[in-house]
Amino acid sequence: MGTDTTDRADKVEKTEKEARPGRCRRSGRVRVLVLRSGALGDFVLTLPVLSGVRRIFPQAEVILVTRSAFGRLARILGLADRTVSEDSPEVVRLYSDSGEGGRAFREAHGAFDLALSFVLSPNVRRNLLAAGVAALSERSPKPHPSSGLHAADHLLAVMNGLARGRGPADFGELGSAACGELATGSRAVPRLTLGEEHSARAEAVLCEHGLAAAVRQAHDGGVPSSRRGGQVSKFTRWGGGATGRYLALHPGSGSPRKNWPLGRFVDLARRAREELGLNVVVLTGPAEAERRQEIEGAFGSVADAFLRTPDLVTLAGVLAQSSAYVGNDSGVTHLAAAAGARVVAVFGPTDPGVWAPRGERVAVVRHESGRLESVGVEEVVSLLCG
Repeated sequence: MGTDTTDRADKVEKTEKEARPGRCRRSGRVRVLVLRSGALGDFVLTLPVLSGVRRIFPQAEVILVTRSAFGRLARILGLADRTVSEDSPEVVRLYSDSGEGGRAFREAHGAFDLALSFVLSPNVRRNLLAAGVAALSERSPKPHPSSGLHAADHLLAVMNGLARGRGPADFGELGSAACGELATGSRAVPRLTLGEEHSARAEAVLCEHGLAAAVRQAHDGGVPSSRRGGQVSKFTRWGGGATGRYLALHPGSGSPRKNWPLGRFVDLARRAREELGLNVVVLTGPAEAERRQEIEGAFGSVADAFLRTPDLVTLAGVLAQSSAYVGNDSGVTHLAAAAGARVVAVFGPTDPGVWAPRGERVAVVRHESGRLESVGVEEVVSLLCG
């Protein structure tokens, strides 16, 4: 069974804050602007930057320019006070060379003491400075192939500009030592923790999808006797079962070339049910819209539930409460890792040294050839049980 949970989330979130003009440091609170475009994985990899800003400027007003769905998650996590949609007229005008973009942005949102931008555009740079940004630190949205940096470490290095003293001299909260600690020698690990309200919402969604028993077992720490298999105890020692008795699977990504064959996911789901005693929840989002019928038809009764295009907060809650998650090189996989789920990420042509999800409970499987069809189900099961 499956339902779309997006409308429900939209109704709940009626009091979200919109960005409004605020005060600059010379008249009060420090104001920090962060510009981050891109897809879900790009946003998740930027979480350490937002956390770093909060650490250096604990009292600052942080305004984030990004996709609306990402902005909502950032506010709930306490990483942004206000958000601006990247599609809003005043943001779009930042890319203009007319010279009016800066004035329009300042009229809408006021001046800023500091801007961290992952948009490398001469027009955006010029308009931000014209908008009254006192200090600007920029970083390319992706690391150079020869840099040897993981994407999260590359993004966190935007703080290097501050550590080198490029910010205004009167930034009392900004110590070069603190910036240097964040920008050099740090392994950036995205993390997100939801409050009880949003975790409860995720549980409610699972119950609506017929997984009330799995939720009860999660709280009781039980395993359904009808599904106890020889490998369940090994799986429990590995870390599964702490919060939920289900395996979450996301068989898609932003590109078909990054997708493990669908049949392998189906075989994995079957083995998870028969050998590990787990329910199976299959996740699909906008990128899988055209393949949704094919995906759900392939899984059939092997899946206990299909969760279609959930809002990001609910999705994060479902992932956090799972026994484990398996997916491709995708934004959902990065979100699962940040939410603390036990993750097995199946990689193919992309470099896990740059794009692998980071977390305390993450394993990556990749064939030396880079061919996804060369990754077997047994390898993934071994990681789930090893």
